[in-house]
Amino acid sequence: MKNKLISLAGAVALLGAAIYLARAPLQEVVVAKLIDNMFVASDGDSFNPGLAVGQRFPQIAAVYQGAKIHSVEQFINDRGMVFIANRSADW
Repeated sequence: MKNKLISLAGAVALLGAAIYLARAPLQEVVVAKLIDNMFVASDGDSFNPGLAVGQRFPQIAAVYQGAKIHSVEQFINDRGMVFIANRSADW
């Protein structure tokens, strides 16, 4: 009985050492399985996210410091401008 336990402990230790030594390739296999088919090759739906990069921004209707504005041109300087617009939706 004692010899069987020692043999079992030795086998578990060898298995643990083998897993430890092969942990990087095993991790790559597991990660590859987890992310397989995660990304699509092309976007085929009809969703239109809006303006393309570099496309001219359309006229707006807003109030800035009490004045009505219809163009973002006054805010663009030599460093450019980042404009974030959030479409509201009435579902």
